[in-house]
Amino acid sequence: MSPSWVEDILSHVSNKLTKIADIWNAMGLEGDILKLRIDSLSSYLFSMLDEMHNEEVLAKQTIVDSIRTLKVKIRELESELGLTSNLSETPSLVMTEKLFYDHFKALVEKSSTILQRYNFLKEEENKLCTRLNEPSVPVTFIHVPNLEQIEILKENIDHLTVEKRSRSLRLSKLVQEITNLRDLLEHKITDDEDIYTLITAPNALENLSLSNSFLDRITRFRNSLAQEFVNLDGECQTLIQEILHIEGRLNIGSDFAVNIQQPVSAHFSHYLNQELNRLKQLQRENLPSIISKCQAELVVWWENCLVNGDARKLCLVSENQVFDEALLISLEFEIKKWKSLYVDNEPLFNAVEAWKCILSRLQISEQKMKDPSVLKNRGGVLLAIDKEIKQLRRDLSRQNSILQEFSVNYPDIKVHGLSIPDYLDYTEHQRRIEKENGNSKNPSTSVKIGSNGTKRSLDTNKSTLYTPTSKKKPCTGLLNSTSAGFSTTSKLNTMQSPFLASSSMVSLHGISPTESLSSVHTPITKVTSSVLKDPVASNISSLSSSQKKIISSTPKTRQSARLSGKKVFSTPRALQVKTMRNNNNNSFISPISTAPRSAVKSRTANNTTTSTNSRIQRTPFRA
Repeated sequence: MSPSWVEDILSHVSNKLTKIADIWNAMGLEGDILKLRIDSLSSYLFSMLDEMHNEEVLAKQTIVDSIRTLKVKIRELESELGLTSNLSETPSLVMTEKLFYDHFKALVEKSSTILQRYNFLKEEENKLCTRLNEPSVPVTFIHVPNLEQIEILKENIDHLTVEKRSRSLRLSKLVQEITNLRDLLEHKITDDEDIYTLITAPNALENLSLSNSFLDRITRFRNSLAQEFVNLDGECQTLIQEILHIEGRLNIGSDFAVNIQQPVSAHFSHYLNQELNRLKQLQRENLPSIISKCQAELVVWWENCLVNGDARKLCLVSENQVFDEALLISLEFEIKKWKSLYVDNEPLFNAVEAWKCILSRLQISEQKMKDPSVLKNRGGVLLAIDKEIKQLRRDLSRQNSILQEFSVNYPDIKVHGLSIPDYLDYTEHQRRIEKENGNSKNPSTSVKIGSNGTKRSLDTNKSTLYTPTSKKKPCTGLLNSTSAGFSTTSKLNTMQSPFLASSSMVSLHGISPTESLSSVHTPITKVTSSVLKDPVASNISSLSSSQKKIISSTPKTRQSARLSGKKVFSTPRALQVKTMRNNNNNSFISPISTAPRSAVKSRTANNTTTSTNSRIQRTPFRA
């Protein structure tokens, strides 16, 4: 059924056509003319209707296409925004289009806020990426980024912000370190002066690139300066060690010592060089005294390392030898060598000392068994001594086993020129000979040391067993070997020269006492007749004829040296005294020459202790 408006239009068209027909009848149009007019009228009407029809069809199609496009956009926006809608089409295309358009407009308004925030974040990210030289996060969307993409962008911005803060702090530290290092090194012009100009420009920390490549370049510049500073510090430490060493040799007090408590800098290095040159000049002026102290210290380390006479002869100083810096360097090298040997092999030397202490106590106890008062067995003394001897023999056997184990771990270390097994065999062989010949006598338990006649007793409680893993040091003083090898009439006397002080043990290494004085120990000290004091003379007068013969065979200038002339073969190392008389004419006393028997681990230039002072009286080798 046609709409009413069609009927109305058709009615109006029919009326108009009727009126036109009446006019044409009145005009008397007939035949071809009338037909022509009718064709023209119908053509005009249908042409106009066709045109209007086409326009309306096109308009309808436009609306349909618009609705279809709106549907697609709405679906995309809703998908990106995470929304859903239930829009349905109406019978009217125009209303449907309007409905979809209104919904699309609402979605666009909502997405515009998100787009604005996204653009702001993206701009911030681009700035950070540009300064840090880092790639941005790729975000792909059609109309608007979704919430997940926004979160990813924010996370990247947060990461870049933290990275910027970290790199800015790193750059700030690098700039500060470079500035400080240049000041300490007193640099004026460098190969990387352009970098220094960049980092010291105004607001450099806010404007400089924070890329890894640029920071690496700054770091390399800093590292080059730091390496120069390390080299400078090494030079300063070397200078300080030389200064402390010379100050120790010269016995310079803290009040007059070089001020080394300063920060490392080029200025400090220049100051140390000046002070070192001054001390070297002072050292050259006092070479005889310093060399004498080095010789005395070398003897101490020889004793610590149980060095035999053959090894010592290589470093003995002849009487006519010039005291120059070459000799001082040679002596210091020897001191360093033997000190290092002792420190590296200290457990072995400690074990040998413990073994000697046990052997000494055993020999003393065996001598007591021959005492007539002991043989009377008053108060059970004989039983107690016999029990002690058995215990000491067990201890000595265990200590022998420990030394045998040490011989495996320290195959290259010699004890008085012998390997450990040979040394133990030699000592045992000597003991058997003494027992067979009946020559073993009661050893002296104390020796006179120093010029003041003070005595130091042998500590008989030093029989503690030393295992290979034990860290304890033997409680040894100057008694570096057992006293069993000395007769009751033997006397140990100190020497004016520390080298001559060791001559009493040379006979144990295949050299007779006379040879040790005349050929091995070349005189290196000239002693005036005023050196012979009454206590010394009394000691010499009390010597046996053989002892006097040895002393008389030595030059008169050496008769101040009190030494035992009795030839001893009971142990490979005779009991020795390492104290020497102070030279009143020498104002420089070396604290380094007071090396302790146990080789104290650390030693400062001006540090001495009561125990070390009592061990050795430092005496120059020439008056």
